[in-house]
Amino acid sequence: MTLRLCWAWIFILLLPGLSDGGKLLVVPMDGSHWLSMKQMVEKLVEKGHEVVVVMPEVSWRMGAAKEYTVKTFPVSYTLEELDHSFNVIYESHLNQGPFPLNILQLLESTKEMFRLFATQCKDLFNNREIMQYLNQSSFDAVLTDPIILCGATLANYLSLPAVFYVRGLACNLHYEIPQCPSPLSYVPRFFTLNSDQMTFFQRVENALVAFLELEYCHHFSEDARKLSSEVLQRDVSLQDLLSSASIWLLRLDFVFEYVRPVMPNMVFVGGMNCAKRKPLSQCKDLFNNKEILQYLNQSSFDAVLTDPIILCGATLANYLSLPAVFFMRGFPCNLHYKAPQCPSPLSYIPRLFTFNSDQMTFFQRVENALVDFLELGYCNPFYEEGIKFSSEVLQRDVSLQDLLNPASIWLLRFDFVFEYVRPVMPNMVFIGGINCAQKKPLPKISFGLFDRLMQSPESFIKNKGKYRII
Repeated sequence: MTLRLCWAWIFILLLPGLSDGGKLLVVPMDGSHWLSMKQMVEKLVEKGHEVVVVMPEVSWRMGAAKEYTVKTFPVSYTLEELDHSFNVIYESHLNQGPFPLNILQLLESTKEMFRLFATQCKDLFNNREIMQYLNQSSFDAVLTDPIILCGATLANYLSLPAVFYVRGLACNLHYEIPQCPSPLSYVPRFFTLNSDQMTFFQRVENALVAFLELEYCHHFSEDARKLSSEVLQRDVSLQDLLSSASIWLLRLDFVFEYVRPVMPNMVFVGGMNCAKRKPLSQCKDLFNNKEILQYLNQSSFDAVLTDPIILCGATLANYLSLPAVFFMRGFPCNLHYKAPQCPSPLSYIPRLFTFNSDQMTFFQRVENALVDFLELGYCNPFYEEGIKFSSEVLQRDVSLQDLLNPASIWLLRFDFVFEYVRPVMPNMVFIGGINCAQKKPLPKISFGLFDRLMQSPESFIKNKGKYRII
């Protein structure tokens, strides 16, 4: 009962319009994690809450601000070391080595970065001035991203309720820790690429991945757990640190997740994961300009030449009822072949990012089909704002295909000879040379040395120290 009242009180704190201002301690994660949390912190300050953000002096994106109080502490690493640890993870993600060596490399590089973050946390707890301030400040709650465990450790140390603000945790911990049911029979694990409708063997694979996940997470969080045990003066596990959270604010949309039961203290705030959207200024300004539109309507054009990647030209062509000529290098999701209804046999036309050739094994073909199935789901959200605006302009519901299908000619800026052999439609013209910068003529060179070599190779070899040739 006490715990329920505790997290209910924190939830009210985060809805400040219904309560008096509280005092909140924020322990953020650096990088892109901070960008979305910063929006929330600024909104809390607007509503009258007192917010104190604790951050390291060495940081990618965090810094001083007027809206809230910032407490910084020195750390024992440099920005170059922080950059290096990130670059190692980045390179291991790009590594195309054989399985399982690529996974082991990724695991080791991840552990290295988390070791650096554990050092950051140790520097915080070793800073007497900061710790004295935190102990005396009578905070009401701790808002933190639990991915590096420092905020969770600090909340336990100060005996304060914790609010976790997170996109997700490795090993499905954002569902496991709050004891949220995750039936292996229809909730696929990350990296398996399964759906919620699995065959028997996919369920076996799902169970094996779930079994191995926790060991993986214990491995890369080892240094942070050791530090937490020292600070709290008791043995703690990953579950001990994270299970104390009163509220989980999850930066994902429930509607995009597989159907599953969730716990009452899990709140989905997916919209806060995105950067602030900017209006489609170029296209909106064009259609809002009455003078330009009047000129275009009265000018009796014969066709519209456009690069359709931003959809504005395609929308204008539909609006003016003119044939469109698309001039482009390519389109996401293979749309430069799908929109003109060009055959793309999945058995020998590899999809982008699969790294397959046109000679695929059975499992590579299955992978190819899955990627093809997922591609359109990726492109539609990407062009959501453009499609909405086109529907407003054309005064009818339109899809991405509706805008692209009417194109009369597709001028494709790549060479057909460099593509996989495939059938193409008659209105697809390959103009690869236009994609390149103008070639400069080769410089004129003297062939005297070459001529001497051809006329008398024996004398050239005898004097080989005199010449250098590649």
